[in-house]
Amino acid sequence: MRLSLITLSGSEVMTLDAQPEWHLHDLQGCLHHRFTAQGMRARLFFNGAELLPGKPLIEMGLEDGAQLGLVLAFEPRVAVASMSGQAAIFSAASFEVLRRLEGGHEQAIWSVAFSPDGHSLLTASSDGTAKTWSTGTGQCLQTFRGHSGRVFSARFSPDGAMIATASSD
Repeated sequence: MRLSLITLSGSEVMTLDAQPEWHLHDLQGCLHHRFTAQGMRARLFFNGAELLPGKPLIEMGLEDGAQLGLVLAFEPRVAVASMSGQAAIFSAASFEVLRRLEGGHEQAIWSVAFSPDGHSLLTASSDGTAKTWSTGTGQCLQTFRGHSGRVFSARFSPDGAMIATASSD
């Protein structure tokens, strides 16, 4: 069966080919790479009610051509850093590790900050660098060098186009 995903304003986001015996987790699996990689959680609605796990789509009344309401929300996340130079992103709801930042700093990390769009994380370290990271993959995107002392703080500009750092030098 073909399902259409629409926003609250009525714009079609995408269509999915689903099997009637699928459950909610099967639909979420189709959406996972498109939305959760961006740190978003997709909620699906049909006839004004949120789809809940446990029943096949056909038992929820879905048929070929059904329109599902799609609501996207940023998953509440918390970034933490350590004196060992490692950082991770946790789910604020479950405290589960969502992403570890790989190839980290050589010394203590003093601050972490999400970009305004939530796609990047910025860290500042005693090793004299600041780094941006992909929140989707955990990979380092860029290393900023130039300070001769510890970098204690780093922040994104409100539009995410620039960063500012504060150092002991």
